[in-house]
Amino acid sequence: MVDRRGEEEQFTADHISQCMKKVIAVDLKQTVQVDKDLQIRAYYAGHVLGAAMFYAKVGDGAILYTGDYNMTPDRHLGAAQIDRLQLDLLITESTYATTIRDSKYAREREFLKAVCIVEIYIHRLCWHSSLLIYPVQWRFIILKTN
Repeated sequence: MVDRRGEEEQFTADHISQCMKKVIAVDLKQTVQVDKDLQIRAYYAGHVLGAAMFYAKVGDGAILYTGDYNMTPDRHLGAAQIDRLQLDLLITESTYATTIRDSKYAREREFLKAVCIVEIYIHRLCWHSSLLIYPVQWRFIILKTN
């Protein structure tokens, strides 16, 4: 739905409501039999919270569709979890397919260096300007103290 003047709505609230009636929530590793020739199963993708890969069995064919996925666990997400599958087609994200990246350890080390530099800067700023900073839910509130 559009909330800007001069723009036509392509879909009404009723269109969206009718569409949502057709949505089926699928748990990870739950198989849904859509019809006699189509089965769908969701797998954990390990990329971002809620990311999933979808396996579809269509007649005698098998397809896996996924956006980004991650096979290496990190501090907040586990690795992707998927059964051994015999596929006829894999459809996947490939934005960084040819990029050689540093290890997670190296990236975390660089991130921590940057955090330390910011902390030193904030400490010096507060010491010299009489500011007091309180971390509040991932944000900083700066209070002037006299």
